[in-house]
Amino acid sequence: MPCTAERSSGQPSSLPRLVAAGPPCRALDLPLKVYIGAGDDGTDWRTTLDWRACTARDCEVVVLPGGHYFVETDRAALLARVAADLAEVVA
Repeated sequence: MPCTAERSSGQPSSLPRLVAAGPPCRALDLPLKVYIGAGDDGTDWRTTLDWRACTARDCEVVVLPGGHYFVETDRAALLARVAADLAEVVA
């Protein structure tokens, strides 16, 4: 299964170029979590669902406080969530 994806509208997805325009690949056999900022005007959580094409398992979109640069401006919230998500996996 290629990891390239199209939206239901037929338009190319907004996945990073490496994934969206890259060579075909098999879907990963592991769950994915996609973290986005709630106030990101350039990204919509529905668009991030395009990542489902890259996994054969669950794909969860996690909406966190902050905008496009939430990794920098709301780092504590992101790190707390990633730590909690990892704790579930390794527990």
